[in-house]
Amino acid sequence: MTESVASHSPSHAAAWWGLRELECQQSLKIELEGLRFAVTRHLNEWRFFYDQPGVSTTPPASHWQQQLGDVAPDEYKEMARFMFRTTHTALNIIPALADRPVITTPTTPLNLPPDEEVTLFVSSPLWMQVYSEGGTLPLLDIPIQRISDTWFGSSTRSGELCYASRTHGYLSLQQVPIRMHRAITPVVVKNNAGTNLLLERISLPAPNLSLYADQESQLWTETITLERESDGDMASLAIAPHPPAQLESPVRLCEPRSKLHKSSLAIRAFSVLFD
Repeated sequence: MTESVASHSPSHAAAWWGLRELECQQSLKIELEGLRFAVTRHLNEWRFFYDQPGVSTTPPASHWQQQLGDVAPDEYKEMARFMFRTTHTALNIIPALADRPVITTPTTPLNLPPDEEVTLFVSSPLWMQVYSEGGTLPLLDIPIQRISDTWFGSSTRSGELCYASRTHGYLSLQQVPIRMHRAITPVVVKNNAGTNLLLERISLPAPNLSLYADQESQLWTETITLERESDGDMASLAIAPHPPAQLESPVRLCEPRSKLHKSSLAIRAFSVLFD
């Protein structure tokens, strides 16, 4: 397996991300899993329009669409304007992981007996970042879907603000559906304690993970390993230094939002007392 690095412009024909070139006064509209996004280029400014749905109960979409055409601002809930001396012809649209940890809840709680190990394929929501051509900071950094907040910790004073998400937690790679608005993380859970481990919730360190694309434009992160040594919800966290072994010719789309200072870190990984 070889890994190539994309400079925000991967050559995935079916991908919703990448460079978009617009003439002055031209508009582009994109729809992705309910996200309605539009952009208009003017001589001295970019105008963005968007609105995001809540979490959908319908089956996940495996496609997206875009078109050039007029934009009706009243059709969108949000608008943002960015001023420039002169706008460049291109924007760069890239996917990104969440800016906080994601507390993912399997649709069915799982039990892991002592001295057992399992690999779960867990999905988490994605953000859309929009860069001006040559820019180093995103003009927009928005979730594709509105995500609920949750508190993850042992008390109201000990813990952190996170996002809440749901996942099937597939055990087989063949079961994993292509979902263009979510990223897949292989999660290895090792229960070295003397009691059963009830996997009701799993904390994904989304800001500390990179994002990769496979040949079908499905997005992935590195494999993470959560190793429980004693009773309770604490575990050591280790992030693999390379993309998942399941991928062929992966393309790295973006670096972590923030990097861990240690190769292994103890975190509260499996339960939450205060929502």
